[in-house]
Amino acid sequence: MLRALKEDFFLTLTSLKNQFWVYIGTGILIQTLVAYLVKGILSFIFRRILILSNTPAVTKDNWTLLFNHPLALLLFILYIVILIGFIYTEFAIYTIAILKTEFSLSIKKWLTIFPKKIKSLLGPQLIWVSIYLLLTIPLANLGLRSSILEHLKIPDFISGELTKTVFGKIGYSTLLLLICYLNLRLIYFLPLTILTDYNAKEALLESWKLSRGKHQWRLLSKIILTSLFISVIGTVALAVVAGTSSFIDHSGNNFPLQATFYNLLKSILFAVTLLIKCLIISHLLADIKQNKSIVQQWRAWKGVQHKQKFKHIACVILALAIGTTALKNAIALALLQDNISIKKELIAHRGDTSHGVENSIEALKAAHKAKADYSEMDVIMTKDHKLVVIHDDNLKRLSGMNKDVSKLTLDQVTKIPIHQGRFASHIPSFAEFMKTAQSLDQKIMIELKPYNQNLDIYADEFIKEFKELRLSTKHKVMSLNLTLIEKVEKKLPQLDTGYLIPLHWGTLQNHNVDFYGIEEFSYNDWIAYLAQEYNKQLYVWTINRDNLMIRYLQSPVNGIITDELNLFKVINKDIKNSPNYYQRALQLIDSEG
Repeated sequence: MLRALKEDFFLTLTSLKNQFWVYIGTGILIQTLVAYLVKGILSFIFRRILILSNTPAVTKDNWTLLFNHPLALLLFILYIVILIGFIYTEFAIYTIAILKTEFSLSIKKWLTIFPKKIKSLLGPQLIWVSIYLLLTIPLANLGLRSSILEHLKIPDFISGELTKTVFGKIGYSTLLLLICYLNLRLIYFLPLTILTDYNAKEALLESWKLSRGKHQWRLLSKIILTSLFISVIGTVALAVVAGTSSFIDHSGNNFPLQATFYNLLKSILFAVTLLIKCLIISHLLADIKQNKSIVQQWRAWKGVQHKQKFKHIACVILALAIGTTALKNAIALALLQDNISIKKELIAHRGDTSHGVENSIEALKAAHKAKADYSEMDVIMTKDHKLVVIHDDNLKRLSGMNKDVSKLTLDQVTKIPIHQGRFASHIPSFAEFMKTAQSLDQKIMIELKPYNQNLDIYADEFIKEFKELRLSTKHKVMSLNLTLIEKVEKKLPQLDTGYLIPLHWGTLQNHNVDFYGIEEFSYNDWIAYLAQEYNKQLYVWTINRDNLMIRYLQSPVNGIITDELNLFKVINKDIKNSPNYYQRALQLIDSEG
């Protein structure tokens, strides 16, 4: 085994030495195509789909509209075809670029069979392609994710909820391990579809055969070894560049120098990701080359290479891409102060759950002690139309009882003990919770959760209790249900109301609310810009990881909903105490971790 690992290591070194600039040049070309061509085409088609569907955006509530208009449905299918076509083309370019030096392959000849290749992946075969792509989402396909899908992931609000219990953590971890195993077994899929006449199903089956037995463990060791080796080199390069920049510019305020420094850091990160991808593809091709019949197929692609002409075109494209990217990075660094200057409010997600059961009185008091700007909580209506503070309608997760809050009375619900980790408490009524908040002078962000209940009754009951308790309008109220929150806004306009958006593709509508809460998965700068144009606040949830916390504390959002209150305070303090461009550049890099 050690001998095999040694051979793989030297193969990696040889491949890196011989094809370093091939990898880098190909990667920049792919990124340029993604940024300036593919994304533009896909965005154009998506906007046409929205127009035909008579909606400005796709959300969890209206996604079925995409299938109501025949032309919109056809465009959606075209969108999928173009997406698959690009993913296929991207890996074809990498594959041919890597093999060209050994086999003198002609890209022009390969392009003549491209339509046939794409056709073999569509129709009934589209099911198998879709299964493969879905398997790549959670794990980035062991380093082989397409550039166009690099930000696609399981939303944190889904994975976060799944892992709130021990059983959920075990189940989710088991699922990820299974997906990791399937990714490993199907890792030859794309190279096989590119280099052979296999259709999608045949390529999946052949990949399964190639990766069986001891071979799969050697393949996994290659991937791990390659990733570690390149990551170590990248880390050393980052440290050298950071140290050099700090030595040359002690103040860290020389903008041209620090912009160059930031671009170098970004380039190193790009190179690390790219080299890992290319070296893994190189390893896969080395394995596939053992099959003589496959090698014979791609020998047919040999042709005359117009190297000089191609090099001139490639150099122009690379120069434009590098220059444009460098300018964009410099502008991002220069404008960062504008985003940092926006005060970010700290919202404790269901209270401070490090000191009490979520949504409990104890968690509320802990959030106040932690100096949260708001303590967020969830409200459900009981069978007798009273409000209680709890997140799930079903009580099993916190109490072990398989009963629904909406089917019990207020008296029954408030007597049920709840447990979470080492903490125990009870389910508070809305009145008890808000009276405690009033006594603490703690602002509350109230989420209304109507579980298939009458929205008019729910809205009236909330407004009735809000008025009876004489609550301050400094509190905020929000909901995932737009109809409900607009009813509250209409009947209680002096209260700040917000619409929560878990999944969103498209433009942000100007709804009759005062603020938006958007899940991190769906956030983008365009949504932030529109919120500012509408003169509405924007909050993002649920941010618990270091890199995401850094990213959103440097974004134009107004507040962050988080379970990690101390993390927010530590990072926010660091950002506020980073007066120079050098430190800001490092923070921008950290946010991409």
